[in-house]
Amino acid sequence: MGHDLTCVLLCNTLYVLIIFVDVQNKKWVSDITYTISKFNGKSKQYKEAERQKWDNVASGWQKWWSTIERGGANLSKRLIELAEIKPDSRVLDISTGIGEPAITAASQLDKTGYILATDISPQMLSIAKQRATSFGLENVIEFREGDTETIELPTNTFDAALCRAGLMFLPDPNAGLSNIF
Repeated sequence: MGHDLTCVLLCNTLYVLIIFVDVQNKKWVSDITYTISKFNGKSKQYKEAERQKWDNVASGWQKWWSTIERGGANLSKRLIELAEIKPDSRVLDISTGIGEPAITAASQLDKTGYILATDISPQMLSIAKQRATSFGLENVIEFREGDTETIELPTNTFDAALCRAGLMFLPDPNAGLSNIF
């Protein structure tokens, strides 16, 4: 028999932690904390496991993307507003998944604007590319597979960096943030 789980999001300016509460057993169950601690000191193995997990669930994200994005649209819009994205902005989106907030930001750019959207999962990026093409944004967004902590990025290129939900999956958020700034 399954357990009833309630999801709690704990947020501050740099970290998001998702905690699941097992209501029946009155226990906190934190899948993300467990996963990160399980691979503590084994960053390469952790990242490969994350890539495989996201590749394995990509088809579900593709099937449900319109529903998922209805729920995430306001967050994407607020991130873009806070980053002060303008029509000619050059934007980095890390851990873009199926393309958000990159696609939402790209819809506000003109021909001089540019977005580099990165993710560790090639399957999620494939869906993001399909979505961008369906919205006619393929000339504004470049998609690149890579690990936020180690991906090679051009220096002094971006006006803003966005990340809607990926920081919580980095084994070393400081390394990831240092790499993008």
